[in-house]
Amino acid sequence: MVLHIRIAIACALLLLTSLYLNAQTITWQRTYGSLIDEQGSTISQTFDGGYIFAGVRAAVGTFVIRTNSTGDTLWSRIINDGNPTRIRQLKDSNYLIIGHARGASGFHTDGFAVKINDKGNILWSRLHGGGLPDHLQGLYEFQDRTLLFAGTTVVSFNPDRINYFIIKTNADGDTLWNKSFDSTGVLSALEPVPGIGFLLSGAMAVLIDSSGSKISSNRLLPGIGIYAADHNGFLFMNRRDSIRIGISLIRTDMNFVQIWESFIHDSDMSLYGYSVIRVGLSYVVTGQAITPTGETGLFICKTDLFGNIGWQREYFKTSTIIAEQKKLHYVRIMVSF
Repeated sequence: MVLHIRIAIACALLLLTSLYLNAQTITWQRTYGSLIDEQGSTISQTFDGGYIFAGVRAAVGTFVIRTNSTGDTLWSRIINDGNPTRIRQLKDSNYLIIGHARGASGFHTDGFAVKINDKGNILWSRLHGGGLPDHLQGLYEFQDRTLLFAGTTVVSFNPDRINYFIIKTNADGDTLWNKSFDSTGVLSALEPVPGIGFLLSGAMAVLIDSSGSKISSNRLLPGIGIYAADHNGFLFMNRRDSIRIGISLIRTDMNFVQIWESFIHDSDMSLYGYSVIRVGLSYVVTGQAITPTGETGLFICKTDLFGNIGWQREYFKTSTIIAEQKKLHYVRIMVSF
């Protein structure tokens, strides 16, 4: 029997107060898919309260689905043969998708950026990369509508030499300048740091200013996810092996000096963190829980600002793809059955 992976968005609207997250209720969920294997990759809320998400359809490429606020499909499109990593609505109300796709030579991948309108029609498409494998994993839109992309490139076809790179473009995706940083590993996130610039995280932490110049870096702080906490420091999320795999939260100052570390774990299952956000005076971590028998589920944990766990929950019959913040009032989770 062919396994049909169907896509769903379960919007877990988690009611907040100004101090803490105090409820975990799924208000609605939808299933999207066809007879072809599909997997969701990234989701974003639109200005009108709806959602837009992108993923990969087997043997086809990047698909995009636009819904209203209750998950009813407004339209869907196949964009290209690539793999998307981020989708965001821009200031002009159109959408930008980034990821990686087959390069011009056909023998390697390039980072791609595709801008579409609210009907799903392509406005422009760009490939970013050279003769080596390149992936885009982060994006940011400036007030003047110029764009910053961040990604990973392999150096000289050597899998042990992997660098971060950033690309500044105009509003049409045309390159203005680019820079690279020796990282020896894959980028996982790009986060703005108000008044300073940006934080790149993954195989190492790199703090840069708005012109792309490196301010500082630390190879001892690889991070799956980062939250640019405030002007006083950062929060990193990493995998930690114990009896079961768990999640380590590390709070640092602006010089990457560790202030505290918190270990989130469950003795009966392994936990994998995918996203960490700050909500009021709390951090919310989401990810995947896997039992010793291989059953997968959704994992959510709330801590205070010092990493002390308030509560954690595992919800099974779902497997997490990605989790992101919905403004300051909700957390939304994208899952597949």
